[in-house]
Amino acid sequence: MNDVGFVLVKIFNDDVHDTILSTIKEVEKNNPYNQTVVFNSYCDKSNVYNLPILHLSQSQFFNGTLFVFDLPSVILTSKFPNLKKRILYTGALPWATNPGTRYDEWRSLYDQNSLDILVNDIDTYNIYNICWKKPIGISERFNYEEVSKFI
Repeated sequence: MNDVGFVLVKIFNDDVHDTILSTIKEVEKNNPYNQTVVFNSYCDKSNVYNLPILHLSQSQFFNGTLFVFDLPSVILTSKFPNLKKRILYTGALPWATNPGTRYDEWRSLYDQNSLDILVNDIDTYNIYNICWKKPIGISERFNYEEVSKFI
């Protein structure tokens, strides 16, 4: 396993972010000799997991595998020179809610060699496979057992 970073532009005090942070803590606990870090610019949640959280601007210097969870993170990290790989974990179809955006703009985001896509269900897997490229897998719940397969 390599060093692993997680880009969470905003962390809210909700169940979704609690699940993500608890999974990150398990990654850190089960890989004590690797660096595990969260990159963030806004946090509305107490750091009850005692995770290292650095400002988002520091992510450009990270050398390892970087998990991203939204399109702003994909755009932000697309030109980082040190990354071994980026993994977008998603269940969303943003082009469905933004039909006015041109196809080539979406393609420039999703069809990057340095970006792997990990989806949360089979339907999303099939859609990404048809529209962009084959996702690396399906992880229905963002938990350590499923995520560790792709790190």
